[in-house]
Amino acid sequence: MSLAELKQEVSALSPVERAQLETHLRLLRWKERPGLAAHLAELNRRMDAGQKVTQEQCEAWVARRKGAAG
Repeated sequence: MSLAELKQEVSALSPVERAQLETHLRLLRWKERPGLAAHLAELNRRMDAGQKVTQEQCEAWVARRKGAAG
């Protein structure tokens, strides 16, 4: 299927279906991010060493990510 055909198909989707597709595409971009495996391994190593984040740190990170995406 060509990109033009995909765009036409997406245009015919309901708002809910487009939101689901957007979520799927966002997850694909995240999974394909260079260095993701190494980053996750480092985070796991830190957690195993007892370096965890607070709820406040987590919420601040989410807020920054939302601000960058908006």
